[in-house]
Amino acid sequence: APAYRYGRDCRQRHAGRRFAEIEAQLEDGWEAARGHSRLGWVEARGAVEDAWERATASNDPPCPRTNRQSRRDLD
Repeated sequence: APAYRYGRDCRQRHAGRRFAEIEAQLEDGWEAARGHSRLGWVEARGAVEDAWERATASNDPPCPRTNRQSRRDLD
């Protein structure tokens, strides 16, 4: 859970940036953030990135609605 929490929290702090852009910073910060986790960065990286991507997807704005009529409405 620490790796997922770290990925989610870092995504919130670095909104608008891609994981690859700041991966080196995330790696540097993992040592302090991992708490009692036995995972090193190599083992935790996948979970951190997964949480980052999930947080990114949940923060994406919904697709805008259009005022176009459907094909069914035109018949």
